[in-house]
Amino acid sequence: MMVPTPLSAVTANLGCASPSADRGRRVAAAHAWADQARGRAVDLAFVQEVPTLVWLRGWRAAGYEYAVASPMYGSRSAVLWRTARVAGEPVELPAARYHGSYVSAARLDLPAGPLLVVSVHASAKPVSKGDLGIWQRHVSDLPAPRRGGGRDNGKLFDADLVLQSLVTAADKEAVLAAGDYHVSLGWDADRRERWAELYFAAARDAGLVPVLHDRWGTEYPTAFGQHVPRYQLDHVLASREVAEAIPAPPLPEPPDEADVADGLASDHAPIWFELRT
Repeated sequence: MMVPTPLSAVTANLGCASPSADRGRRVAAAHAWADQARGRAVDLAFVQEVPTLVWLRGWRAAGYEYAVASPMYGSRSAVLWRTARVAGEPVELPAARYHGSYVSAARLDLPAGPLLVVSVHASAKPVSKGDLGIWQRHVSDLPAPRRGGGRDNGKLFDADLVLQSLVTAADKEAVLAAGDYHVSLGWDADRRERWAELYFAAARDAGLVPVLHDRWGTEYPTAFGQHVPRYQLDHVLASREVAEAIPAPPLPEPPDEADVADGLASDHAPIWFELRT
């Protein structure tokens, strides 16, 4: 019996969201990274801070399809899949009006059954009253605030609402969600707080496995911006049966610090992994 070849997957924050003097170099670096990823025959890509729609069309010309949500805010996330390996279609999440283009989703047709794949980019800021109003107009369930400590104790963050969307989806179907969650156990350790601890505990309680924590046994830095602590902000959450199909990924390879400073590389390290189908 032929054993299906695992899908090659990657999650990568391309670092192209904010206007800056070096934006042109960052966009060029994002195109160069895309060429490398396609050269490795990646089957499934979760990308955040996509530079332009032209960047996405380059993937389509190379045999990929993609899902990117609207409205198009300054930061775009996308899911891309290689059509020679897998079929899929874009999906609008119930909270799409809240998430905008920060969270994009697609449903893939895999041998084990349908899989909802989600590219995640969560803001680091607490949720404003206006944004909470948008959420409550379109989604009925509001998560309880975490009480991780510090000056923001008891506030809701964008990551909490992202998790609520994933939990809602996982109640109905298998989910694989990767990207920049802006949550790190390293932050907790540095401040003697519990924000990430509570976050990942809530994910587990809802049946979503923090795959990288389980496979690596600890966190490894994935964010490398100037004057920013080296935290793992990028994570992979998956339904239990999906998590079981993901072997231990290789550790993230830090970008060259000089390249990051000059805009020649993203300030996040991609995370490569496989999904056994």
